[in-house]
Amino acid sequence: MPTLRANVLTEHVSQIFQAYNVPKQTADVVATSLVLSNLKGHDSHGIIRVVEYIDWLGKGLVDANATLEVIEEKNTILITDGHFGFGQLIGREATEKAIYKCQQEGACILTIRRSGHLGRIGEFVEIAAEAGIVCFSLTNTHGGGILVAPYGGKERRLSANPLSAGAPIDGNSMIMDISTCAIAEGKIKVARERNETIPENAIIDGNGLPTTSPQDFYDDPPGALLPIAGHKGFALSLFAEVLAGAISGAGC
Repeated sequence: MPTLRANVLTEHVSQIFQAYNVPKQTADVVATSLVLSNLKGHDSHGIIRVVEYIDWLGKGLVDANATLEVIEEKNTILITDGHFGFGQLIGREATEKAIYKCQQEGACILTIRRSGHLGRIGEFVEIAAEAGIVCFSLTNTHGGGILVAPYGGKERRLSANPLSAGAPIDGNSMIMDISTCAIAEGKIKVARERNETIPENAIIDGNGLPTTSPQDFYDDPPGALLPIAGHKGFALSLFAEVLAGAISGAGC
């Protein structure tokens, strides 16, 4: 397997996106974010996503030219629409606006609706924490990316609905970035590519039976992710779905 320097890999990834008519500035932001995910140890949100993103571009599920639009703004409220642009760009733009509002007003409630895949959510709370801001984030997919079975169920009903938080501490940052399911779907994809098994109690197959085979998740009928900590993780996921969907106006 070839070994590439991060800057070389970032440039290659950016050029791939540009070949599919993604503006250079956007391609650079997305490529940098994906490679950073690999460097942080989250291969599930790294360059393995390139093929998927290119597929979404071809299907019109991502708009390469979309930018963030502010729908409504009040003293401590910022409601935005990403118009299904690349999430790495939309998320960064929204986070920077929220940081500025926090610095001016002392706090900010930020919502983003209709964003493309945001990638590693922890990246945005890292940006906030580095700016001296305490940040807490809830994410849903407003009906897309349904992968998780409810506690006691066997069919997909929820998305991964990650939770993330960041806080500045003595010149460093304390970061939480977790999914409300036992394993991220991207990690299943990585395990399948590496011909590895996945941990027990992370997924079920299409018949609702426990399995450690990544392929069982993608078979027909498909398997499902399990929530973390049983009913407790399901409750967290359900409220992430409701709060993110309701507050943003994107729906569940």
